[in-house]
Amino acid sequence: METDYLIIGGGLTGTVIASRIAEALPNYEVTLVEAGTNEHSNPIILAPAQAHALRESDHVWKDLSTPQRHLNGRTISAITGKTLSGSSAVNAGFWTRCSATDYDDWASKVPGGERWRYESQLPYFKKSETWYDPQSNQDDHGFQGPVKVHSAKETRSYPLREQVANAFLNAGIGLKLNKDAQAGDPIGISEWTENWHQGKSGVKVLTNAVAGKLLLDKGDSVDTHTAAKGVELVDGTIILARKEIVICCGAFRTPQLLMLSGIGPKAQLEAFNIPIILENEAVGQKLHDQISLSMFYKLRNGSEKGWALGSPSFNKPEYAMGSPVDWLAISSVNQENIKRGLALDQEREDHFLLVPGRPHTEMVIVYGPVGIGIPGLKPPLDGSIITTAVLNLLPTSRGSVTITSSSATVSPNIDPNYYATHTDREILRAGIRNLLKVLNNFEDGVLDGELVIEPWKSLTLDSTDDDIDGRVKATASTWYHFGGSAAMGTVVDADLRVMGVRGLRIGDVSILPGPLGGHYQAAMYALAEQAADLIIEGAK
Repeated sequence: METDYLIIGGGLTGTVIASRIAEALPNYEVTLVEAGTNEHSNPIILAPAQAHALRESDHVWKDLSTPQRHLNGRTISAITGKTLSGSSAVNAGFWTRCSATDYDDWASKVPGGERWRYESQLPYFKKSETWYDPQSNQDDHGFQGPVKVHSAKETRSYPLREQVANAFLNAGIGLKLNKDAQAGDPIGISEWTENWHQGKSGVKVLTNAVAGKLLLDKGDSVDTHTAAKGVELVDGTIILARKEIVICCGAFRTPQLLMLSGIGPKAQLEAFNIPIILENEAVGQKLHDQISLSMFYKLRNGSEKGWALGSPSFNKPEYAMGSPVDWLAISSVNQENIKRGLALDQEREDHFLLVPGRPHTEMVIVYGPVGIGIPGLKPPLDGSIITTAVLNLLPTSRGSVTITSSSATVSPNIDPNYYATHTDREILRAGIRNLLKVLNNFEDGVLDGELVIEPWKSLTLDSTDDDIDGRVKATASTWYHFGGSAAMGTVVDADLRVMGVRGLRIGDVSILPGPLGGHYQAAMYALAEQAADLIIEGAK
């Protein structure tokens, strides 16, 4: 089988790239291969409230991390989507653009990376979205894109909306109302924004098609570049690409596919008798993820008052239209805390975390007990519980993805190396203390303390660093924002081309040279739009 453009991986970026190429180059054949199935008509996939339940379904890769030595040796869930649209089909649809400083830092890390600065990315953010508020600045948002973005207030408003807003704004942690946190500066408390989208057709799609290895022609003395020719699926099917191949398999399976194909660290390839086509020690390295701590808080008479999910009175039809959240709070951590951590980590004094205005933590309050698997703790779904969470948005800990077999059907080793740096500990501790101030600032009669089990004690503003670290090590988890394992500047160049290989690009979250300070969906739409433009420009 032959095609012109071959997209491997039908997740968010793969489907966007394939669709845009097919639209712009109608005389070329575009083929998309996806390891999972097409579930776009599945009502469970289309239901916002089912996002957490889908983590136990057949629509995800049920991966686990290696035992995390800084989290009491626990293994952490590392699921990713295994269906057309990938993780975007099984997540909660959060829509955050992150900070302009994140993209400017990205561009500074990569030779020739100016196209990844915020101002250069902005046209692609706008191209992807239909923003919900027509009164917003036209320079900041798009109003004709395929992704419809809504705020929680636009579609629904929850009973605790005002109490939560006041608790954040009056907690003494420097947060103000941010009327548009998705315009480059997210710091403050802002309306919760989210998306639910419909996929496009127009390309040839092969589902249940797992890529086994790339077909590569090794360079010679005349042309030292290796050439990418196609892919062999695990069932033996061969698909050749006349023009280009784009890998969009995500933070785990993109580096795995490269290594199975002979591109990667020498020791890894030799361990599984994989012929070395192109040695690159950076493949699978620099994996990063945002660690989070969640805590459950009891509502005083919440079941009777209808304040949270599970109460018979929490039943307005519009509540099913999205996640039970009103507000998102983004804050910076005191620079002295960060400098202390950086000094202990022996990092440079002009570190990217010290850029003025850089956001460091995210805080969110969810009206119900949501999918945080804490052993032994089973909060009731009766309207009496809310979930609070703090994320370290810009972790400095780095991990790796390594292969465990020469077969693509065997999961790789995934080691995010959570909480490994002093800096990460300083930032998460500070974020947790800020959240505790918010919780202490609720109006009387709303909260009734934290839900805990032995041997833990409730965290308070008097808790020591050791108390907080102990809770993090015992219960912290992920919000599934993995990236960096085929990083730009070491594995791909600024145009997403795999270094040393002709006709091969990577167009997914694995290329991030560092974390972005938010949820990644909006950023990945912009990445996919820009990747498609690069490919289309090259064809004309």
